[in-house]
Amino acid sequence: MTTLDLVFWTLWALTALAAGLQVFRPVVTTDGLLGFPFVAGLVWLYFYVYMAFDVAVSLREFVPIEALCLGQFVALISFLGLLAGWRVAVRKGSSVRIQSDHNRYPADKLWKGGMLFLVIGCIGQYTFMAQETIDWKNTTAYWHMLFNIGYPGAALCIASILRTPHKQRRSRYITLAIAFGVLLYPFLLYARRGPLFPAVIVLIFAPVLFTGGRPSRVVVVSALGGCGALMLLFIAIRPFVYTVDSDAMSQGWQDGLTEMSTRTVLTSKGSRLGDNEFAYHCGVIWTLYQTGMYQYGTGDLTLLTHWIPRKVWPDKPGLAQGWFANVYLEIPNEMGWQMTPGASSGGVACVFEQYGFLSPLFWAALGYFAGRSYHQALSHRFHKEITYLGFMSGAHWLIAQGFGAAFVPICIFIIPPLIFLRSIRVNPLSHRSRDLPSKLTIAGRLA
Repeated sequence: MTTLDLVFWTLWALTALAAGLQVFRPVVTTDGLLGFPFVAGLVWLYFYVYMAFDVAVSLREFVPIEALCLGQFVALISFLGLLAGWRVAVRKGSSVRIQSDHNRYPADKLWKGGMLFLVIGCIGQYTFMAQETIDWKNTTAYWHMLFNIGYPGAALCIASILRTPHKQRRSRYITLAIAFGVLLYPFLLYARRGPLFPAVIVLIFAPVLFTGGRPSRVVVVSALGGCGALMLLFIAIRPFVYTVDSDAMSQGWQDGLTEMSTRTVLTSKGSRLGDNEFAYHCGVIWTLYQTGMYQYGTGDLTLLTHWIPRKVWPDKPGLAQGWFANVYLEIPNEMGWQMTPGASSGGVACVFEQYGFLSPLFWAALGYFAGRSYHQALSHRFHKEITYLGFMSGAHWLIAQGFGAAFVPICIFIIPPLIFLRSIRVNPLSHRSRDLPSKLTIAGRLA
């Protein structure tokens, strides 16, 4: 073992320890079970510990040890930056007592608004898929991404059901299950893993956030663990599903489930260069370090103009595309291989592309935003609960794909429902409101 090998495994162990502690502690004590570090720790363990181990053991010929060390170092300091921002935010309390404002939003209007969002999401999804051929270059991506509005719709419906008389809850639960199932069905059929995660977040986080109860570690861990297993299954089964006619999709699922083993589902992804995000993560970071082709934050800056339709601005830059030369074109020269079409280098590498070794500060800012949103959600203010729920729903895209990929879904989840809530808000009834403490820490009311 060389000195650089020792450096890599030390950094790997520190990353595993830092992320593992954020997962272990909430599972044992339930403190912070709904916190961003818990979910981020789970994703970090997968991408930057498990995948990193596979690269170091099985794919060493594709990634030099120097690139492995740098990639692991950046993953570690980024996670520590996230934790630092989160800690500062949740420990910053206020002595002011805040009243619960749930009674300001009529339950019937919440139900109608939530169902309207679900219908809009379903219409957007099915009309987009009904096209015989899809012109990806000239078709607006917001039509394709309109399904995201169904997630806050489901959250509003859940909030309404929790305040509905018990005799009416059953019918509304059934209606919500059908509507949400219709929204998610195409993604399940086509083995699309990304839309599965926000659905699980809404279903397990929303009831606890809205009621202020203590989360069940069995429910949360089982739901997130099951979600992760399903996402791995979706990756493994795609060759069976995508190689058959759309009318025979169910047969593809049947063939895949028959031929694949549990070991194949759980371990095959990391052992292939084309599917290992950590290998791509190291390739991008090493190429950036060698060439200095950073974007200096311009990729994130272009997100402010990404809302302009391409018909109005035909030459509009791609999502999160910066103003400087594209580093991905240089990867073959530095690494000897190129990324497969549609592949991702992960959120840490994308942030490093924008800010270089200042990227931990960006993760600290995200951690601070998440921590403040979490802290404010604990005060039982409905719009703050929606904000935190929306951020957490995009957490998988944020870490697995990058800030640019997560930006639009998170905005769709947060902005429309906040506008809707503002439109239906009524004056509170003082005798129905209750005081809740706002000086909360990690072990606060939801911990």
